[in-house]
Amino acid sequence: GGIPASVGANYAIQVGDIVTTGGSNGSGSISIATATPSLATPVVITNGAISSGSFGTGTIQATNVFTKNLISDGGLISLDVGANLLAFGDISSVGQGAGAGGTVSIKTGSNTALTVGSSFNNLNGVSGVINRGISGGAAASAILNSATGGITISDAADIQAFAGAGAGGSLTLLSSGGTVSIPSLSRDAVGAGNFKGGSILIDSLSLVSTDPASLRLVATGVNGGAGGTVSVRTSSYAGATPTLLFSASGGANGSGGRVDSKLLFNSSLDLNLHANGLGSGKGGDIVVDFGGFATQAGSQLIASAIGGNTGGGGTILISNASGISGALLANADAGSAGAGAGGSATLAVDGDIQAAGTSLRLSAVGGDAGSGGSVGLRANDITAQSVLLQASAGANGGNGGSIDYFIRSVDSSTFNAIASAPNGNGGRIGSLSAPLPVPAIITGNFTQGFGVANFIATGGLKGGQVNLQFGNDVTGTALFVDTQSGSGNGGGATVAVGGQLSTSNVSVNTNGANDAGALNLTITGARTGSSTVLSANGVAGKGGAVTYSSASVSSPIEFRASADGGNSGGTASVTTGALRADLTSLTANSSAGTGGS
Repeated sequence: GGIPASVGANYAIQVGDIVTTGGSNGSGSISIATATPSLATPVVITNGAISSGSFGTGTIQATNVFTKNLISDGGLISLDVGANLLAFGDISSVGQGAGAGGTVSIKTGSNTALTVGSSFNNLNGVSGVINRGISGGAAASAILNSATGGITISDAADIQAFAGAGAGGSLTLLSSGGTVSIPSLSRDAVGAGNFKGGSILIDSLSLVSTDPASLRLVATGVNGGAGGTVSVRTSSYAGATPTLLFSASGGANGSGGRVDSKLLFNSSLDLNLHANGLGSGKGGDIVVDFGGFATQAGSQLIASAIGGNTGGGGTILISNASGISGALLANADAGSAGAGAGGSATLAVDGDIQAAGTSLRLSAVGGDAGSGGSVGLRANDITAQSVLLQASAGANGGNGGSIDYFIRSVDSSTFNAIASAPNGNGGRIGSLSAPLPVPAIITGNFTQGFGVANFIATGGLKGGQVNLQFGNDVTGTALFVDTQSGSGNGGGATVAVGGQLSTSNVSVNTNGANDAGALNLTITGARTGSSTVLSANGVAGKGGAVTYSSASVSSPIEFRASADGGNSGGTASVTTGALRADLTSLTANSSAGTGGS
């Protein structure tokens, strides 16, 4: 009753209130579809009721549906409408007692936006609230699908998902050919248990924010519960919002969840992606494909999958097909207090990274006694104030991690790649080890201006490995490579320069508290600069092997190559067309044994 006369024949299905409450929680499902019925099996009707078989949903017809309130106790409410849905009232499947909420699924084929609550357009949508109220257990869920018409939600209160004590609900908004217009939304877990955050999935042609400050999509766990999932896929974005925040962090002792997004638009917005663990929780996963997306000057991209106080780092994978402008920070560090290992931070950019005046940082540092994780970087040309790639171990234990990169050129005031371990074995930058020794490669020029480049894989126990390849000229103030050890053998270092090496100072150090490691510096062009110091000294053991070659050397202050050893000297070999230095020193001495050569 109460159906407006204006509805008339425009609506093939017209119903009033349907309420299926009073049974056990999760029962009393409601299904309405503008479809011809289908028979998968024969249907037998006895005394007016179906005693066997069932009717299925056939082909959806492009007709309209009118309804009022649809209410279930945690069951499934499904509406599959070929054209417009006009629902005057609430559509709600909130769980009763301690029961979990159900699911409301609405799909319309209209070219008009599917609207809810305060944004209701009186043509296609729900005038009331979807999932009004609080479920006793986990929150209710909602799926809205309007392929071409789009979806408009003006107020988060119009599409609720409140849990009494349980996991956050899920919200899915789908419009492959339309616009999804939303405010900030959350699907958080609630209660005294260890409940996981819910999920927010948006897949649309375009996304519009109605929030004037920041668009926040959040799915947080509670207590020991992990974060949920936030996934956004869209080809364009509009709105006054200067900041996007997608967050799936854990509860007070929960691990991070997952942020999984694909963004195909240019933007000068600040993007913040979080999947952090808290307490003993590990960092979660961030997987973002920017496709044609390019951040613009003045923006920043922050991706954080940090472990909690004692938890390990998470995983960050950022890929981009166009280029990035502005600051970029990807942090997969472990929590600072425990023995958690650093996670992994990988940035793969097919275009350029333009961060002039700001920084590029990828970090996977271990906890206080944890090993470093892994850092990977691929890009064309990088311009930045500073570049930091860090996979160090903690101060009190753990081994250094790994750093790999493939870059066309770099112009940065400072460039630091650090895989050190103060109380463990040094990590690696590139690789010297069989079966696949692979250098960290910069195919073109490497320019620091007035800055310093550090490649550090030192170890409190054994030194690590550094294998660097520069395809062309290297210029700047200083180039430092260090794989020395604290109490064991020194590590190895190989540096190959395809052009000239023109930094003022060059220092390569593979010293060992016991034996020294091997040191190889090969320069296709000339070495020009104030100082060149190559050290492969074994304090209590053998000196290492120093191998140097260049077209010429002009080091006005000094040129030193040493392979000294406590027990026996190593070898020092220098090949160059011409050498000019005020102080030239080549040594392979032993303080207590046999000298080297």
